[in-house]
Amino acid sequence: MYTQTLAGFIASTVDALKRCESKDNAEWSAKHRERLDYIARNLLPRGSGIDSGTTIDIDRCTQKKIVLHTSFHHMDDSGGYDGWSDHYVVAYPSFDGIDLNVSGENRNDIKDYLHDVFYQCLTETDSYDETRGEYCAPWYHRTEARAVK
Repeated sequence: MYTQTLAGFIASTVDALKRCESKDNAEWSAKHRERLDYIARNLLPRGSGIDSGTTIDIDRCTQKKIVLHTSFHHMDDSGGYDGWSDHYVVAYPSFDGIDLNVSGENRNDIKDYLHDVFYQCLTETDSYDETRGEYCAPWYHRTEARAVK
């Protein structure tokens, strides 16, 4: 079992995926992609305006940055939905955690909110049990361990 931040798990998995792909290792490439898909579906922010979830832009990720894509569903003063804004969230390692940049339109100062949500999610420390293939503690607002095949 090892402990790492979610940002660390994403970065190490993307790095492993790219190394496997460069060596044409289809079996392990598929396993790493499955883990990244699981993280995007289950552990990255979703809901509370981030209604279409978050994806990991594997092609734009490097050893020095993680690139995520999300959209925010805005509401008007009457509580009705009135449009979307698209955003890239880019995380860079720093001496005290991560630095985040949020791109896209800053409608209703949404970039501050997105920064806070993604920073909280990506810097949470969690454990992964390789023998059982599951995350052992909650990230973000998750409360139960989930298995990864």
